[in-house]
Amino acid sequence: MAGTLKEAAPRGSWVKRGALVLLALLLAGCTAPDAAPPPEPRAVQEAPLLLGLAPPERVVPLPLALSVSLSERWLKPLRGVEVDVEASPGAMVAWFASLEEAEPRASSIGGDVFLMRASTQERRDGTGPRAPASLAPLEPDGRARTMHVAHAGRYAFAAEGARLVVNAWPQAPAGAAQAFLLEEDGALRFEPPELDVAPGARVLVWSQVARAVVVEEVSYAAWVPLEARGGRVTPVDEGLWTLVAVAVGANARGAASASFLVDFERPSDRLAVGPYAGDFAAPEAGAHEPRRLTFGAEHPLQRLRIGFAARSSAPAPASVVVALYHEDALLGEASSVASSEMLFEELPAGKYALVVRGEHGALVGYEVAAEGLYRLPTPARLRETTTT
Repeated sequence: MAGTLKEAAPRGSWVKRGALVLLALLLAGCTAPDAAPPPEPRAVQEAPLLLGLAPPERVVPLPLALSVSLSERWLKPLRGVEVDVEASPGAMVAWFASLEEAEPRASSIGGDVFLMRASTQERRDGTGPRAPASLAPLEPDGRARTMHVAHAGRYAFAAEGARLVVNAWPQAPAGAAQAFLLEEDGALRFEPPELDVAPGARVLVWSQVARAVVVEEVSYAAWVPLEARGGRVTPVDEGLWTLVAVAVGANARGAASASFLVDFERPSDRLAVGPYAGDFAAPEAGAHEPRRLTFGAEHPLQRLRIGFAARSSAPAPASVVVALYHEDALLGEASSVASSEMLFEELPAGKYALVVRGEHGALVGYEVAAEGLYRLPTPARLRETTTT
């Protein structure tokens, strides 16, 4: 078979061509000599929150008129106290309670609100109503420190005179909130100085102070499940309690508080006199002496009610006259014909006498009794507090 013999290419040209092809493959990323296996996947770490926002302009909310009143300020345990608030219409009101030198707790049982102190076991093992809010020292590194507010309550923090209050309650806005620590004219302040968040929210605290600053929790008040207009609370444990109402409106806010003392040694505020009973044979004949019944009031009386009645064993109508004296001074008298009681208000402490005399009838019997409400003195521990 005839054929054509082609001249073989020089050896050096084939080597050059192979090198060019290999170089092209390397540049295209298709292969690599001694290629290493692909790296193992790894978790992506969240980048630290860096300070990229300027602090908000200082805004002073409008004052919101608010006042808190209590039916009593000195009471025994398990005795309820009525709480009332006067606030601007439309304002949202949250209630908090603190207990002097103890951690408070508020519970709603069957619609009734009880105030008590957290037990020693709850504080020891962390099963109490809240975990203490904490905040790492603020460093001048441009990073935010995060505080997780797990439970409802009113938390107050202090940093070299600056104060930050965080109110956590169910009706507060959801989502994270932030505050800035600033230094002006050598003094520190938080902006804003007070925040409202829902339980479980995060609070980011930024520092623009050129040094490390320690922030400490200085007080805590438990959230109280009361309606906005107030209601009735029943303290279980002794101590000096303070109820705080925080009201939030459109570009306005306010806070007011009232304190009350729960004390087993509190004296009774009730006065009971009688009942006493007696009779007159023939009042109209004037042959009888008036009956004088004495009693003492240890404290001033807010009010005193005297009830009385007359009866006759004879067919004729019967009546008596009852008079009240204080230190031999006549305060008032009334006939059982016209009335069955007398009511006095704001009487001083001291010695009193009820004087009963027959008026009409024969074989006249009478009954008389009195009940009063003391105005107890304010204990020293309450005099040191203010109600706003």
